[in-house]
Amino acid sequence: MYSYEERIKAVKLYIKYEHSLASVIQELGYPSSKALYKWFKEYEENGDLSKSSKRKRKFTHEEKQFAVNHYIEYGRNYSRTVRMLGYPDRNMLSDWCKEPAPEARKIRRSKLNYSQEQKKEALIHLVSRKASVQKMAERLHVSRKTLYNWKEELIGEELPPNMTNMPDSPQLEALKNEVDVLKQEVYRLRMEKDILEKSSELVKKNGGINPKHLSNKEKTRVIDALRIFYPLGLLLENLDLVKSSYFYHRSLSNLPDKYTDLRVMLKDIFIESRRAYGYRRMYEVLKNDMLLFLKKLLGDL
Repeated sequence: MYSYEERIKAVKLYIKYEHSLASVIQELGYPSSKALYKWFKEYEENGDLSKSSKRKRKFTHEEKQFAVNHYIEYGRNYSRTVRMLGYPDRNMLSDWCKEPAPEARKIRRSKLNYSQEQKKEALIHLVSRKASVQKMAERLHVSRKTLYNWKEELIGEELPPNMTNMPDSPQLEALKNEVDVLKQEVYRLRMEKDILEKSSELVKKNGGINPKHLSNKEKTRVIDALRIFYPLGLLLENLDLVKSSYFYHRSLSNLPDKYTDLRVMLKDIFIESRRAYGYRRMYEVLKNDMLLFLKKLLGDL
């Protein structure tokens, strides 16, 4: 079924790829794993493969039809069908698919005619990233190149120099407007998603969180974290925060912390307790320390 050159090539790749059957079959598209292992054992025992070519196996009509149907059902991929069935080789399968028989005609792409509206809808899906080029091509039973041709037909990559001042057709202008609207919607949704994630990260509240229900101070922190990505005006609008309130809370955040000394005392208490005190015990120790301090201060007076 396979020539000497095909068999020895497969065996040498099998050795090169550290005895990986899958890697060889994926690259060559042949043979089956059992056949490759059998060739390798022959090569290992004799140091070579027999050069006598066996007569090509004849396949029944049912085997041919089964292989063609498998090719159609599993993505029209020659290598995949050969790998999964173990027969025939890719060239033979290709010939079977081209035979002028009713079953072979099923695998040929029929010339499909799509209306301008269908082309526009497909293009909008691509621009808005709702589907990849490959998936859209498979869904419409056309090639990727056909989709790009539709794009050039409806929008065009660049207008020729002598057409730059020509007005757009109403149909093309409407399509461009739809694309712009979709882009704006995607941008808005991405910003809302980022606001929600940043709110959860900074505020750290349990359960669901509504950014619009945060305090003005918390909203200010969220806006500061996202200002490098989005305009201030849009962030204020999405969080229902007026500009003056934002700048007020921002100015407060720049003031020195009036509880700095108290924080240091609490940290010392926690360390001296070998990190064992909870907040209630720390409060009691801090309260006693403050009372001793006040008594000493009054005694000095």
